Amino acid sequence: AGFDIVEYTGTSGTQAVSHSLGATPDCIMMHLKSGTNVDGTMFMPDTVASGMGTGEGVFMSLSNAAQTTSYMSSVSSTTFTMPSTSMNQTGRTYVAYLFRDIEGFSRFGQYTGNGDADGPFVQLDFKPRFFWIKNIDSSSGWTVIDTARYIDNDANGPGRLEWNFSSAEVTGSSATREMDITSNGFKIRSTNSNINTDGDKYIYGAFADVPSKYSNAF
Repeated sequence: AGFDIVEYTGTSGTQAVSHSLGATPDCIMMHLKSGTNVDGTMFMPDTVASGMGTGEGVFMSLSNAAQTTSYMSSVSSTTFTMPSTSMNQTGRTYVAYLFRDIEGFSRFGQYTGNGDADGPFVQLDFKPRFFWIKNIDSSSGWTVIDTARYIDNDANGPGRLEWNFSSAEVTGSSATREMDITSNGFKIRSTNSNINTDGDKYIYGAFADVPSKYSNAF
């Protein structure tokens, strides 16, 4: 499924943590399990998202653009390595969620906004069941969409959640992040800065409704 969960204990020194993903991760989410004052952090390699990489991160509880961090020093098909940072402190326990692309099932990547209501089309090669979007060039809210709640492509856009807020979903005329969910991806239909500022880069992660690589016919 292209997904692995790893728990580790901080050492306050360079530490290589093993994983069983079977490939170099396309996305890593890291969270503190014990202690305080550390925001959940997401990393993507620069081969997946230009402007990211081990020296950059976005914080899942914040609206900040990608910023320079020292939380990750290297990643490989078997380990991810951290120096002595807030994600590797002695006496603290952490959990990391690791993902990689699986054809027809999951996709992690990047698109560039055009600032137009006829926005970018992001081809996933499957209809997404769940996906998230984050601007990495400017401060903006996370946009989290799923088709369990958003079942029609309508003028007001999908009811969205934002990982950087604890408020309820935003729906109706206040949504202002219109998009079409299609059989092979999603199409931006809004100039909202959270999903489509001209020239800004946006990272995304998406998971399929029915994986298109396999037939579900009887």
